[in-house]
Amino acid sequence: MPDLLPSRMSQIRSNRRARSTALPTNDIEQLYYIAKEAEGWSLKSLIWAKNGLKDVRRFLDKTGRSDVSLVDVTYPILVAWLADLRSRDDYYGRGKKLTKNTVNCYWRAVKRFYDWLYDDVKVIDDLPTEAIKTPKSCRRLIPTFQEHHIQALLQQCPPGDWYGTRDRAIIFTLLYTGLRKEEIASLTLDNINFEEHYIRVIGKGDKQRQVHLQARPTKEIIRWLTIRPQRKAKTLFTTRGGNPLSADAFHQLIVRIGQIAGVKDVRCSCHTFRHTFGLNLLREGHDIRFVQAVMGHESLNSTEIYVRQLKQEDALAWHSQVKPFKNWRI
Repeated sequence: MPDLLPSRMSQIRSNRRARSTALPTNDIEQLYYIAKEAEGWSLKSLIWAKNGLKDVRRFLDKTGRSDVSLVDVTYPILVAWLADLRSRDDYYGRGKKLTKNTVNCYWRAVKRFYDWLYDDVKVIDDLPTEAIKTPKSCRRLIPTFQEHHIQALLQQCPPGDWYGTRDRAIIFTLLYTGLRKEEIASLTLDNINFEEHYIRVIGKGDKQRQVHLQARPTKEIIRWLTIRPQRKAKTLFTTRGGNPLSADAFHQLIVRIGQIAGVKDVRCSCHTFRHTFGLNLLREGHDIRFVQAVMGHESLNSTEIYVRQLKQEDALAWHSQVKPFKNWRI
């Protein structure tokens, strides 16, 4: 593979200089994915990139431009594609348009590809995305669990029951560590240091970090280990038959417990536990950089979402105490 990339890029650049009408778009797409995988992109990130480029190709086909390769896409074409994206109905048949966040997600995937063509491998002479403003996304408040939500979930996990013991350990681990569903699914006994009280987490892009393991989740995990099947899976949490739980299985598990518990005013998911963990770290007065490190956020922008949420909560609490019109005779 190390020899493949330079040689193919050299050929593509030569074709570009010759203004060839038959640029090997499929090849350059594959090289893009190979390059990003080599950089440590996760499978989810690669799928995100592929979906964005696939949508542009569909637009080219739909508008009679199937002879235009992705390399030859211009500014007017991308503007037309964005307009088409904004006008589309969502994928659920609800009669609503695609959300701003969806449009923004597709745009970022496509822009990343053209930035790579222009900056990294210098295949194109002009950057077609340069004059296009990034579509705005919605900044919604993050739904988080409150104490009564966690109590309701735990009531469905009796400690004397096999599934209850396991699921209590899962709930406390998610709540006290903020792990992503992929991270808790890959967690093994070797990742836990009970003496030093921390978990070694393998996050996005195989990046490792350490998360403190507090006394309550430790207690629930140890209780779970007394009944955990000792065969087959190396992962911490398993099925009753000893097989590992997948990331989707964790998601479905939390959804099911939430449905049985009757929790309806907040989304029951592993990520809601993560949001709850991050927000409460800030409530406890921890520095935003500390929260970024514990959460495993590559960009501080992801952590700042929790800061905005906290400011909104503080503003609401302050507003409830003031009476700006108390002297008005109305």
